[in-house]
Amino acid sequence: MASRHFGLPHRGGTPTNEPASVPLNRSIGEYVKAASHVAESGSWTGKTEVPSSGEILGIDADINPGDAVFLLPNQINGPWRSREMYLKAHYELLREDAVAPLRDAVAYVRQDPRMQDTLDICIYEKVRIVGITCAQSGIAIRVQFSIARAGKNIVWEYSQRLTTGKIVALTPANDNFKSRCVVAVVAARPLEGLKSHPCQIDLFFANPDHAAFDYQQEWLMVESRNGYYEALRHTLLALQKMSKESFPLHEYICDLKHDVEPPEYVKRNPVIDASPLFPLANGVSHINMLREWPNPPKGLDTSQWGALQHILTKRLSVVQGPPGTGKTHVSVVAIRTLLSNIGPKDPPIIIAAQTNHALDQLLRHVSTFERNYVRVGGRSMDLEIRKRTVYELRKKYNIPFIPGGALGLARKQYRLLSDKVAELIQPFTLDRSGMPLQAALFLKLELITQSQHDSLLRGAEGWIHSGDEIDPVSAWLGEQMIKYDPTYKMENFGFVEDEIDLEYEQLKELEAEQGLDDDDYENLRGHYIALKEGFTGRTNLMLAGKTKRAKEIISEKLRSLMKEYNTTASNLKIGKWERDLIILRDARVIGMTTTGLSKYRALVSSLKPRIILVDEAAEGIETPVAAHTNGPRNPQDLTPIYDNLEDHEDVLNRPGVPGMGNVSSYFFCHSWPESSDSLLSKYNESEAKMVVGFYLYLYMNGIPAEDITVLTFYNGQRKKILKALKEVPLLQGQYSKVATVDSYQGEENEIVLLSLVRSGGRNIGFLSIENRVCVALSRAKRGFYIFGNAEALSIHNGLWWEIVQIMRKEPKRLGYYIPVTCAGHDKKTLVRDPETWKKLDGGCLSPCGASLDCGHKCPLRCHAFPAQSCQV
Repeated sequence: MASRHFGLPHRGGTPTNEPASVPLNRSIGEYVKAASHVAESGSWTGKTEVPSSGEILGIDADINPGDAVFLLPNQINGPWRSREMYLKAHYELLREDAVAPLRDAVAYVRQDPRMQDTLDICIYEKVRIVGITCAQSGIAIRVQFSIARAGKNIVWEYSQRLTTGKIVALTPANDNFKSRCVVAVVAARPLEGLKSHPCQIDLFFANPDHAAFDYQQEWLMVESRNGYYEALRHTLLALQKMSKESFPLHEYICDLKHDVEPPEYVKRNPVIDASPLFPLANGVSHINMLREWPNPPKGLDTSQWGALQHILTKRLSVVQGPPGTGKTHVSVVAIRTLLSNIGPKDPPIIIAAQTNHALDQLLRHVSTFERNYVRVGGRSMDLEIRKRTVYELRKKYNIPFIPGGALGLARKQYRLLSDKVAELIQPFTLDRSGMPLQAALFLKLELITQSQHDSLLRGAEGWIHSGDEIDPVSAWLGEQMIKYDPTYKMENFGFVEDEIDLEYEQLKELEAEQGLDDDDYENLRGHYIALKEGFTGRTNLMLAGKTKRAKEIISEKLRSLMKEYNTTASNLKIGKWERDLIILRDARVIGMTTTGLSKYRALVSSLKPRIILVDEAAEGIETPVAAHTNGPRNPQDLTPIYDNLEDHEDVLNRPGVPGMGNVSSYFFCHSWPESSDSLLSKYNESEAKMVVGFYLYLYMNGIPAEDITVLTFYNGQRKKILKALKEVPLLQGQYSKVATVDSYQGEENEIVLLSLVRSGGRNIGFLSIENRVCVALSRAKRGFYIFGNAEALSIHNGLWWEIVQIMRKEPKRLGYYIPVTCAGHDKKTLVRDPETWKKLDGGCLSPCGASLDCGHKCPLRCHAFPAQSCQV
């Protein structure tokens, strides 16, 4: 297998293959600057990265809430007339999908200024700017706000409100979007800020010309609970950039050319090393990919073999199949084969997945045969893969000097501008909040003359005692100064809680999917400046006017600085990517999310990759097609979602589950009530005990702990089950796999226990979402066992009704008990409650009766563990 040395530092300190300096790759800077270039006004290529105020107010196109918007439809049948039309149509459809929810929310608030929160709209009042962070990614504005209009307590851990990357609209409280709208992006939502009183978050102003910092200005902030702009932001930018450059594979995507040709490198050399596919004894060492292929090797069925052939021999290949049919497996085989056939000077293979978890799973497979891989972006939860992120490798890698690189100069400019911002707003900082603006500031801003300043200074000398230090303005105002300290009522809505949107892990995954990674959070750190203006004039109109004008002048200066700051932030990004390119160019495989492909497009483009593989990992419901399932033994379990499924031969030959007779899938029914934990995540105490008892029974029958996975839709249940398993003495030292369904996409195991939890009313929460159910039903190879209230689920949800009907067919695999069969007596026991598990030692309730070496009968109850020495 061809390989390249990855230049990590050795004990000498300098990588053996890295010079003291490397030439600058100018393509990254050129790409970023070209992408940010604004095209002709009115064109879709000239739209701003973040929606404009006019776009959100609807005045750009004279749109009212609910109005139909004319858009080019997506052309499903037939080729597109041009590449330009294809790009424009997809851009405008995605843009409208991302912008329309906030535009409509603002329109409704404008029509009804006193409206409360709805299912689709969140309104935050008493919004005030309380601080500024000079971060490397831009100037972030911290705001505090009231949630009074929510009318209920918000569990921020599980709420999709104000997630990082969301766009929000602000308006002065006395304007209510009549004439002014400021668009901002949520920069960060630390839970400690959201849980404080009043709540706080950090924002980036979309347009520096709209930036504000006045603490005494009260705002109203509106958010739509539909749409997520950050999810599409990088894709929209990429579509705009593609309009100015070549469009790879356009003949297939736009022109719908049917005959997909082989890649040029295959045409030049169609013979590949096939050793990763076939064992040595098979005799197949090389394959001519453009001729007839041999029969599939062990481990791949006919359809998977055909899919692999398609991947390796076509410029564009789309492989479809339901979850559990082996798409990821085929992808991994393809990557291994490609790696065996690329040279030391070939660019790395790029692999991508929809979610961070799916990407980690794919990279785990790759790591078994290729250690030289790098993960770009995202926040990996896998400790081993985390070591291979650019963020971590950068700490170990001796980055050589890059003459002409952007990073050094940009860092100096960043520090300089940060100091300028701090100096500019110093009169409004927290440590100055006990006094009004100083006379020296009015003089500096040319709001008063030198003689006026001197007059104030002379007058102050007569108003204060000798030795006291006080600003002339404070002395002049005297009792006219009144304290400005807005109060926020502590909101307490009793037991009325906002419906949880996502489990905590799902919310973190959602943010990570948008490309937010360790570097993004690092770039949000910076010098924080707390703002507060503690006094205002009561009757002195002259001073009030001067103060207002001073704020306007400083605001104008701040906006000008923010424009310079944004340019510097862009140059910092370019410089960091120029540095990271040194790490990435030596890798053989680079992994990132599909969002990352767009976000890091400049970086990816500079690598000039020839092979990109995208694995969806069942993130969405895929088209029902005939496919081969990987298990469990009863393929009918999946038919409510997918038709025409066939078992692979290996599935039919798999051994049964010890201690279960011939029962390899079963739905245990109960009516035990559900509960909610302190964070409102659902759990079911009795169901959790039943699952733990069954887990221990399987373990005692010889199934290794690593071969059993417990899945549940709720983190509250996951914690209950994991805690109970850790308390079992027999399982001490064993690693128990207990995961939420969302975090298990792309993975599978021999035995899967699925805990459904819900046993309440009409709302069954996450269990009603088909793609999650689909993933849950397709993770097991040998045994699949469901625990839940089958009656309640089937009454309130059509999909679960179908699943229950299938499990009721002969042989019936559903009941208010679990049928287990001991190996010693072949006797069946019906376990109806958790207490029964305590009476079983992996066997049945009969005496063991087995003959010991000494000739005595074993006095113990039937057990699965080996007989002990004679105790008689």
